[in-house]
Amino acid sequence: NAVLCAEGPERLQEIIEACTPMPLAGVYRASDYSDEVQELYEAGGTGRGLSTGFASLDDLITIAPGLYVVTGSAGHGKSAWIDAVMVNTARLHGMRWAICSMENPVRIHIQKLASLYNGKPFWEGPTERMSKDELQDAIEWINTHFSFLENRDGEVATLKSILDRTTSSILRQGTRGLVIDPYNFLESKHEHEHLGISEMLSRTIQFSQAHRLSTFFCAHPTKLPYDMKQRPLDGNSISGSGSWLAKSDIGISLFRTSDPNDHTPIVSIWKARFPWIAKRGQQKLQYHVATGRFSDLPEENFDWSVK
Repeated sequence: NAVLCAEGPERLQEIIEACTPMPLAGVYRASDYSDEVQELYEAGGTGRGLSTGFASLDDLITIAPGLYVVTGSAGHGKSAWIDAVMVNTARLHGMRWAICSMENPVRIHIQKLASLYNGKPFWEGPTERMSKDELQDAIEWINTHFSFLENRDGEVATLKSILDRTTSSILRQGTRGLVIDPYNFLESKHEHEHLGISEMLSRTIQFSQAHRLSTFFCAHPTKLPYDMKQRPLDGNSISGSGSWLAKSDIGISLFRTSDPNDHTPIVSIWKARFPWIAKRGQQKLQYHVATGRFSDLPEENFDWSVK
């Protein structure tokens, strides 16, 4: 009525004809995703995620929003490899991570990240130890790129508490990656483990999609027969539920042979939902015991020609 009185019926008709419907919560159209679809088109079928920092892995796996499930037998390097990926993506791409690692006290985890960052061992040994100045430099760098989700009240962590704290880290610190290691430390209210795991993974996937978060979930395998200990595992080997295989976007296993002198762990990709992010396959890396660092294996194609 105010427009009609002040500006006349023609102006009122223009406003009515130009109005747009109120958006519907949870209901979207193709135009809402136009930019994201254009991004996929520009990718041309190649990986659009971030490099893990290992040139030999770039063709197999990149880091993008979604659920990454990592498994492997005890001592085969799954947690150490995740740490290496976090440090590499933070160093190369400025990526920031939230870490909920129930098996590693935070002070120990910072010590491991410091060694990965500066390439020197934290402890005394045959290899030159990092200096106090180098340690302080590493702590300042870690402080910029990592948040630690620790329960100091003594309560068992729940998925909800982890996601709530991750939301705060996203808003305050610009976190783009989350690590939960391992899942079996989380409290579950379900009587049946497989139903609890299925619901937990569904909630994690929805959270990761909503916040465009790269989430790494570390899961221990079930007790295995001897013959299965001689090759990389897959999602069917994870304890508790087939949902680990069915619901993961990217599935990864770390594997080492029984030879104590063989420091060439295998990174095995057993699930790749999106081919522009990852594909199935295996790649060996070199592991450096003193620093906990991983690296690409040396090139084997030596040029023997003589000028």
